[in-house]
Amino acid sequence: MTADEIREAARGLLAGGFLTGTPATLARRHRRELATLFRDEFGWQVTAEDHGPVRVLAQPGPAHIPRGLLTRSGRPFDRQRYALVFLVLAALEAAGARTTLTVLFADVRTRASDVEGLVFDHNLAAHRRAFVHAVQAVAELGVLELADGSEETFATTGEGDALYRVERGRLTRLLATSKPPSLAGSPESAVAENLYTDTDDGQRRHRRHRVARALVSEPVVYRSDLTEPELEYLTGQESRIRKLLSERFGLVLETRAEGWVAVDVDGTLTDERFPAISAANAAGLAVVDASRSRHTDDGTATWTEDELRQFVAGLAGQFGSSWPVAAGDSDGVARIADEAADVLVAMRLAVRSGADLVVLPAAGRFALVADDPTAVDPLDFTMEPTP
Repeated sequence: MTADEIREAARGLLAGGFLTGTPATLARRHRRELATLFRDEFGWQVTAEDHGPVRVLAQPGPAHIPRGLLTRSGRPFDRQRYALVFLVLAALEAAGARTTLTVLFADVRTRASDVEGLVFDHNLAAHRRAFVHAVQAVAELGVLELADGSEETFATTGEGDALYRVERGRLTRLLATSKPPSLAGSPESAVAENLYTDTDDGQRRHRRHRVARALVSEPVVYRSDLTEPELEYLTGQESRIRKLLSERFGLVLETRAEGWVAVDVDGTLTDERFPAISAANAAGLAVVDASRSRHTDDGTATWTEDELRQFVAGLAGQFGSSWPVAAGDSDGVARIADEAADVLVAMRLAVRSGADLVVLPAAGRFALVADDPTAVDPLDFTMEPTP
């Protein structure tokens, strides 16, 4: 059972964030084995003190695209919301074990007035909403826990309140940097790694860690993502890496002509599910399937902005009444087309080239195969209306 316990804890750490419940208990129980595993294979540090937070301090691998923060409705954070997140965290430094939404708001309002270029008017509902989004993001990071009250009422009217528990141990461990930010001269130097010596052994370790990080962190690792030494290492060590990912993390390594995909059959490790039942995901999957007939010699398929929107508008007739946007709703069609493109880019199945969307060869993994009875037809989903 020890191997199963270590794998469950390792999967929890790999998923990111702070561990709680059974995975945290297992991580503390097997902290030495896990520390060795993550240090040797990824160059990452595991923290699992008896009474402190449990997490892995991860650094990205090649071709990493930061996801950024999202509102609970899926909208990306803007500059104002990011600024408010940091002001909320600063306010929590002076808070006790509990705090309230109105107390945080008063503190953030004072701090915001001293930040040059930050526009924050506490009388505007839109700015209160941005503040609540920031608080909710801090809660998603595990630093706050809503105990009672309503955030929505405050965001809408400025009235009401909410009570939070503050996880101070997580607050102090939230930043994963190579050196304390106060000692770093720039954001880049704060996250710069100094684990590797300029020797043959140091270069081998760096290469090994970068390859492993990419495989477990990125939806797809393209051959073009890797340097020649990294590509040579991965192809030479593929059998060992395949066994490692399977036994220690429950991941299945797929090798494709264009690169590699580490597949989690359980689907519990990803923060971006595809395919999934939503308008954007269904539209993205339909675009992937339609791209088969548009492939050029290099395996890519290019969609202009107008072509993509016309295609998404046509989905209304195929999905029927369950599709949330009418073909004639140009704004709604544009929104879903843009969200579908965002999904494909986040999954590294497409890239943007100006206003065009270029669907990449790895997207073929999700295309419907007409004679495959187990294939999922992207046009057979029953859609849930988008709120």
